[in-house]
Amino acid sequence: MKRIPEIPPQIIDSINDGTFAVFIGAGVSRIAGLPAWSELANNLIKKCYEEDLLTYVDKGIVLDKVADSKKLITIAYTLLSESGKRDEFFKILRSMLTLSPENIKKEGNQIFDWVKNTTALVLTTNADLLLDEYYEQQRIYSAVSCMRDWSTDRGSLVHLHGVITDEDSLVFTVGQYLERYRLDEFQAYLKRIFNTKTVLFIGYGLAEFELLDYIVQKASNTAGHFILSPYFSYEEAAIRAMDQYYRELGIQQISYCIDKGGYSDLASVLTAWMDKIMLVTELPSITLKRLREIGNQAPSVVVVSEALQLIKTSKIAEKELFDIILHSPYGTDWLLALKTSFCFDPAISNPGIVEIATDGPQKYRAPVWHGLRTFVGLFEQQPDDCLHEMAIHIINRTSMDTINSQHKLNNWVTASQIADIFFSVDPSCLSDTSWEYLRLVINSRIIGNPDIFIMSFIRRIDLVSVWPMEHVCKALSVFLEATCECAKNEYSYCLDELTKKCADILTPLAYMQISKICVENITNAYRNNEFIFTDVGAFAKYPDNNGQTDLANLSYSAVLVIWLRQCIDKMNPDEAVQFVSLHMDSGIPLLRRAAIYCASKHFINCTSLIFSTEDNPFNDNEVYSDIYDMLIANSDKIERWHLDQIVKWIEDADFQTDNLLAQGFRRALIYLQLSKVNVAYHEKWDAYCKATGRIYTESEGYNVSKHIYASGAEWVQPDPSIAEKMEGMSAAAIVNYLNDIKYTWDIDEWSVGQSIESFIPKHKAELIEHMNVFMNLKEGLLPYFIRSVDKVDSLNASEVDSIWRFLDAILRKRFNKNAETIYCEALRIVRDIIIKDKYTGYYNFVVRTLIEWISVNEPNAYDKNDYSILLLNDAYAIAISLLVDTAAHAKGSTVTELEAETLTFVAKQLCNEENWVLRMAICYRMQNLQYLSSEWTTEHLPIIFNNANSIAVSYGYIMGRCWTPELYIYLSKQNYFDTLLSTKNRELQYLDEMKRSIAAIAVRALIGGQDTLFSGAGTLHSVISNLTSSMLSAAIDVFKHDLLAENVEAAQMNHVADLLTGFLQAVTIHGNVKLPNSHCINIILECVATLNSIPDGIWEPLKKLIENAENLWVSDKICNPLSAIVRDYPLRTAEMLGVLLMQNAHVYMNDELKVTLSNILTTIAEERHAEVALELKNTLINMGYTGFVDLSIK
Repeated sequence: MKRIPEIPPQIIDSINDGTFAVFIGAGVSRIAGLPAWSELANNLIKKCYEEDLLTYVDKGIVLDKVADSKKLITIAYTLLSESGKRDEFFKILRSMLTLSPENIKKEGNQIFDWVKNTTALVLTTNADLLLDEYYEQQRIYSAVSCMRDWSTDRGSLVHLHGVITDEDSLVFTVGQYLERYRLDEFQAYLKRIFNTKTVLFIGYGLAEFELLDYIVQKASNTAGHFILSPYFSYEEAAIRAMDQYYRELGIQQISYCIDKGGYSDLASVLTAWMDKIMLVTELPSITLKRLREIGNQAPSVVVVSEALQLIKTSKIAEKELFDIILHSPYGTDWLLALKTSFCFDPAISNPGIVEIATDGPQKYRAPVWHGLRTFVGLFEQQPDDCLHEMAIHIINRTSMDTINSQHKLNNWVTASQIADIFFSVDPSCLSDTSWEYLRLVINSRIIGNPDIFIMSFIRRIDLVSVWPMEHVCKALSVFLEATCECAKNEYSYCLDELTKKCADILTPLAYMQISKICVENITNAYRNNEFIFTDVGAFAKYPDNNGQTDLANLSYSAVLVIWLRQCIDKMNPDEAVQFVSLHMDSGIPLLRRAAIYCASKHFINCTSLIFSTEDNPFNDNEVYSDIYDMLIANSDKIERWHLDQIVKWIEDADFQTDNLLAQGFRRALIYLQLSKVNVAYHEKWDAYCKATGRIYTESEGYNVSKHIYASGAEWVQPDPSIAEKMEGMSAAAIVNYLNDIKYTWDIDEWSVGQSIESFIPKHKAELIEHMNVFMNLKEGLLPYFIRSVDKVDSLNASEVDSIWRFLDAILRKRFNKNAETIYCEALRIVRDIIIKDKYTGYYNFVVRTLIEWISVNEPNAYDKNDYSILLLNDAYAIAISLLVDTAAHAKGSTVTELEAETLTFVAKQLCNEENWVLRMAICYRMQNLQYLSSEWTTEHLPIIFNNANSIAVSYGYIMGRCWTPELYIYLSKQNYFDTLLSTKNRELQYLDEMKRSIAAIAVRALIGGQDTLFSGAGTLHSVISNLTSSMLSAAIDVFKHDLLAENVEAAQMNHVADLLTGFLQAVTIHGNVKLPNSHCINIILECVATLNSIPDGIWEPLKKLIENAENLWVSDKICNPLSAIVRDYPLRTAEMLGVLLMQNAHVYMNDELKVTLSNILTTIAEERHAEVALELKNTLINMGYTGFVDLSIK
């Protein structure tokens, strides 16, 4: 006996042809949480005792002698009715047969869901209303007076024994049972059910079932009925006995084991059956086709109730109905008909966000509220009065439901749809809760982006323009609110378009109101985080970029500055004076800047406020830039007494710094502006320029005005005066001048070096010939000078000779500091000028100089975990690579005698077995080494590839890309890469990239015949033994380029099966191996499709790989290989497709994919696996791809 029995084929067939009916007995209500009949009967007898209708002794005798609950209930009913207390009977009945939804047990809900989702005709002998919640009221039948109207249609619920809310319909006493079952209409109805339907009984015990056996026996079609019966495993005898009993009635018993979960296991059985039903029946297609039929009809009460009942079965059905309504000629009528249904009840239909299980950052999915989506679509097409009223109803109800539900509030899809109608309705009809909803959504932690509502506001600006201005400002205040989470981050803000649109509709009074909103938000933001506005420079220019305002990805501070600045621009003089007086002495720096900006705009009206302050504004670093801007903007309005006050401020100010140069710098810039008012101040400017040793210009003033920060620091820039002073100097004079420069806060080594790099290339004619003089530069400046040589163009022979002599001298000189940097730069110039430009006459000199330099120097190896830095920035490694390159270049030219000298020297160096930097650099240039002498290289391979830091040497080999067959065979036989492939040192830079490269090399070697999967050793074996996700991905890239190319040779294709088998079986061994994307899955499937015969060992690993794939997108490209193999491997193809669809993959369902999938399913069916094809079809439909409903599976 199974815990989950098989669902009979007759039930599957009856679901397909609409003849499935379910009888539900008291056992189901008991599972849901209602008391047993015996408990109800006992309570009623107890009530009779309490009402003195039975003595204590009589009560005991009755309960002892009468075991039948039905008889006990009859006794109680008779006693209470005859004593005039009939109401007490029904009061207890209703109390004990009522259960609130939150108290219904999970298993009960699962059973009710199953019953509803099968769309069966449901008949119950239970009088409770637990099932009624799952059915539309118009599809529930119980009244005896209307028995002729009782439905036999699917999706209907019939209470055969009445309901507790209608006393006249109830059947509880023996007399009522006899009366009901004698009714001709009742018997005829039941006979019609048993004769035309396939019936399944659930929740029936033997005593309860006996009520129906008379009717069952009289039915003519009793070969297709079933009863689900629970048993413990030790009740085999009872099972056999009841099999015989039910067989006599023409009913097949389906027994299931309840050892694990007891009688509640019925829920598990039905849930498992539902999964099967949704795959192997036509129920999904039948439901959707029916919705298509009724969705294009006028919405009568009957049709609407049927539609509502159908869409209760699944979200896919609900989506389909509203898709149909959106394009139906009766769309508006349907919306109005559904207005009061659960479809537009946000408590039921407005979904919250769903967290997606992932190993990475937290991710969410936002389900769609389908009714709202369709409403928005139709409302935008025809916003008539009826839909306008409904829109307000939706907004207000949604706001009320959502405001206290964080997971619903964060649903950005719902928020976007509400936004689409929010600004299209009369704002006076919107509740305060709706405005609060708007605020909370914009500040949502998940959404955190007001773009949704702002774009809707902009698109509907014509409608918004007729709003009362108070509501326009209300919306803008929400957009600008400072409590926004995104105040801490950057967010995309549609500010440019919003400001343009608002400029046309906002009144001056509105701008004043918005300025107060901005001030309030700035204040709140500052209180929450006093550093939030530290990036704001001069108020007039922020976030200006060379005169162009970049409105993409603005910070929250920029949003407020731009809006407040726009409001200030609209102020009249009186409003400006009021604003300046309020904020000139504010404790919030940004508001002080705003006040100065406002004063600048209304300078004449605000002069008394500006110049009457007791504090020196130049001692406030926060506003220095704004004062500077104000002086520039109003130079033509400054009067004599203003100048006197400004000069006093300048001379008295310390500018919040003890640095005299910084003070002089700022005084000079201000006097530069004052000189435009009175030329006498030009002398002051000149004096401070001389005092600081620098000429300050208008452009520098602009940069300071724009970029000055609260700290008061300015960026150090290359000083143009250095280049100016070097003009006309001799090489010796330049060296002396540069060496004598004293570094200050304004001029450091870097700024001097930048001046050298820009100056030297422009003056090569005078200076290159005298390069030896620059040997005397300070060591810190030498690297800049050497780099400047690389920027010199069009060298003549004499200049090249001068450069070489200089470089040769550099390499022979010993330095106290900066030696590594100086040598690196010198060696790079040798490479870039002497070698690359093929000045062959110097090759001899270069090789011998390098040999001498290498002989007396050692590797620095300052970062042993980052080999790329070593190869590119270690002077020793660069010198070794350059030596081999130079000798190779020489061999290819007229210079031939350097080969032996170089190889002899390298061989000597290799005697130091611990020098792994030497080996790494040699391997990096292995190709040139083999070019010099393949025989020498082969002979010295054991010495080169010794075990001294084999990972580093491997890196050099990999990055050098010298992947010759001979070298690979040697290294593979030596298992040289085993250490690299097995290491898991996370600190080692580029380790993963090295492993990827080795995997790619090994696969190419197999394709080329240099390796085998079956030797039990070698590189490829080691790759598979240590396989990682990234290594598999690299191997797959080789599959694509080497096996799927158009010109692949037949011999190479012979390796496809071996490769796939080896790598895919490794996936089974290494459980954590995953593919990063669908592209890799696609390549593997393409490789599989190329095989004439697909090995059995491929399928299970391939299945596992698909199951573990990340970022899986199912497209026509990934399914095309499946269509190529489906005819020969229909079941395997179905299995792979099923796995693809079951991994919560993203499906890119376009026309091409739909055609591909349809062809695959049709072929599977043609190959005599129609049931499998149907399962896949239903899987697609259940995923929401309802376009497959019309696909015929035969």
